[in-house]
Amino acid sequence: MGWLNLLWMFLVVSLATWALGNAIALLFSALPSAKQVDSERRRLWLLAGMPWLLPATAIAALFASSLAKAMNWIHDHCLQHLQHHPHFCFEHLPEIALGLAQSLPVAIATLGFLILLAARLIRQAKDHDRVKLLQKLLPNGARLKHFHDSRPLAFALGIRRPAIFLSSGLKQWLTKRQQRLVLAHEAAHIRNRDGLKNALFECLLVAHLHRTNLRQRWHLSTEVLADECVAQQYDALELATILVKLERAKIATTQHLSITGSNTQLRIQHLIQKDERPDSFSFEVLLYGMLFAVPVMAIIHHHVIETVLGWWLP
Repeated sequence: MGWLNLLWMFLVVSLATWALGNAIALLFSALPSAKQVDSERRRLWLLAGMPWLLPATAIAALFASSLAKAMNWIHDHCLQHLQHHPHFCFEHLPEIALGLAQSLPVAIATLGFLILLAARLIRQAKDHDRVKLLQKLLPNGARLKHFHDSRPLAFALGIRRPAIFLSSGLKQWLTKRQQRLVLAHEAAHIRNRDGLKNALFECLLVAHLHRTNLRQRWHLSTEVLADECVAQQYDALELATILVKLERAKIATTQHLSITGSNTQLRIQHLIQKDERPDSFSFEVLLYGMLFAVPVMAIIHHHVIETVLGWWLP
């Protein structure tokens, strides 16, 4: 039972730091976006990973502290506690009495998270299978597929071997040169490996209770980054004109990595009024500081954590 008691203590700490990571991500995701797309994407990766990183660093710190006590590297104060006082130690396993009020909520929360993670992974696998079916329509070795659809659609699909799909309606709405810009935009998604990055980002969002704002900002930054790649080769105003033209066509914006994906108005604004001023690193420094502070506080105040856990016991 000692190992189960120790596992319960680690799980409670994981759930507490997971909730803290969610609160931090929710708070900081409401702040304005960064001026530069590279800074914005670094911030989003940090925020998306916060509910994963905080529990991981806290558990690693407590694990290291427990191992150090077992190896006699630090003072072992476990025997100074009362018999049923919880403590993180591998040598003197905690002898605590867990009732339903302590074990059941933790078990349900842990099982629910594992189910959500498995469901997300299954969904990603199904999406990948659907993409493979579409890619079978391509001739051998081809990376571009024209398909019949009256709507002007263009999107990139795939992770291992991505391809670009263009609709017949796109040719009716755009000139040859404008079509080349659209192809350049979708090719930028492929060069940036956005299919893989989107899949990884969605997996990170599994641990978030409120993920809408982070997902929207991520998709917008993905499109803006592809727009910037095109603007380096062509005229930014010309790309903005294409976006306006396609927006007027009232194209559905649900296509994966579509040229008209995300917030078109903000993308046009970014192209026309690009802010070259560098972003402050205070945002990243603050987040990294939190990631560093949590394990340090866990090591320094692990006795306080043990005492707090003891309040929950019968």
